[in-house]
Amino acid sequence: MDWLFVVLLSYLLGSIPIAYLGGLCVKGIDIGLYGDKNPGARNTFLQIGKLAGVAVAMLDIGKS
Repeated sequence: MDWLFVVLLSYLLGSIPIAYLGGLCVKGIDIGLYGDKNPGARNTFLQIGKLAGVAVAMLDIGKS
């Protein structure tokens, strides 16, 4: 039963859009509507700033 909990928790953590949440928290924007329209670390870096981009990248890596 423990493996099922781990699988479900991993799925839920992986489905959290960190760049989207970061864009909302930092600038109040949907990052998927700006730049290359990719809600990822690179677009966050280019549209919001270095610190936000690095934070999104590190949190995305941490989810893996």
